[in-house]
Amino acid sequence: MPAPPDRPTLLCAYDETPGGGEVLAAARWLAEGVGGCVLLAHVFDPMAVHVPSAADLPDDTTTEDLIEEARLEARAMLARAGRLVGDVEYGELFAEGDPSRVLVDLVAEHDADLVVAGTAARAPLERILHGSVAADLVHRAICPVVVVGPGARLDHDGPVVAGYDGSPHSLRAARHAARLAARLGRELVLLHVVAPGEEPVEADARLAAELHAAIEPGLSRALEVTVTVELGDPVDQLVLEARDRDAALVVVGSRGRGAVSAAILGSVSAGMVRAAERPVMIAGPHSEDPAPRPAAA
Repeated sequence: MPAPPDRPTLLCAYDETPGGGEVLAAARWLAEGVGGCVLLAHVFDPMAVHVPSAADLPDDTTTEDLIEEARLEARAMLARAGRLVGDVEYGELFAEGDPSRVLVDLVAEHDADLVVAGTAARAPLERILHGSVAADLVHRAICPVVVVGPGARLDHDGPVVAGYDGSPHSLRAARHAARLAARLGRELVLLHVVAPGEEPVEADARLAAELHAAIEPGLSRALEVTVTVELGDPVDQLVLEARDRDAALVVVGSRGRGAVSAAILGSVSAGMVRAAERPVMIAGPHSEDPAPRPAAA
């Protein structure tokens, strides 16, 4: 189901694992807030289906039978999720293969504006080698990924808080944050955490122009931006700022790294996902700068 050209598309990477309900709720909440539609995506991996030894199988049951049974259950799971989306326009995407690779392809194929994913990881050894699906998406997807960590709440009434240090990757994250804040009708708070002796960034006209250029026509004038500077640890200060302001969500950038080290998402963004108590949007190294679209009617 392609989205109308003036409506954001949110791809929700869904599975009935612990936390799956929170991921679905976050996708629904965001879609309602930005006037978008949700693509519920599930990637079935035949290689991940547990197959007992032949001696433990009934005589008339084959490995192919077990995989097909699991495939049918996965399709039914996706249909159940669709019934929980509510009034949000949605479509279902069922695919097969390696979840990380296929989801990255689906993001590009459907020109998704955001991905919403949980933090459930694979088996312990695979976690060490490859990280979670969310980590892979952050590293490779062409749009930001909203990661819904354990205990993340959606009932916060405050602004969008974004980490900003003047670097290109944090500017890209700030532009995505501005676009989302404007769509949600929330204030944008840019937080610069400085080290002792470091010069803080300045909220100049160039920064304002960069942020407003990312927003759809008709919404940019409604965006209120505050820049604040704190001294200390970036994760600690972002968490405190989000809590003090009752932030709706937090936005951070992620530097590009190698395939293995990318699994931790970078120290700041990984720490935020664990501690933020609300969804965290991460603009990964390949997330494209947002281009303005016509405002929805």
